[in-house]
Amino acid sequence: MHINQVDSSTFFADGNYLEYPFALTFYYTRNFLQQVNQCATAASPFNETHWSDDAFTAKANKARTIVDDGTRREMIRELQRQLYDDGGYIIWASPTRSTRTRIT
Repeated sequence: MHINQVDSSTFFADGNYLEYPFALTFYYTRNFLQQVNQCATAASPFNETHWSDDAFTAKANKARTIVDDGTRREMIRELQRQLYDDGGYIIWASPTRSTRTRIT
């Protein structure tokens, strides 16, 4: 695998952002459901990977309505697993934190 890491002004430049066939950035300051809303549904304004799944979106929307912490936490865990298994992210963390020698 080869990662073409570019500076943020290139990545977000007019005509580049969301036009790459596949891209991702690392947002570590958002909670999971907020991140899904911004980056992992068909309606997300920043869906860099272009992945979406209607059932996943419906489940995420349902999770936002759950008041009980334990129930919501379990649903978020299921959503995280689905996004990990099926979603558009091939790197499930910051690429700068990778320790794999196959990633350059």
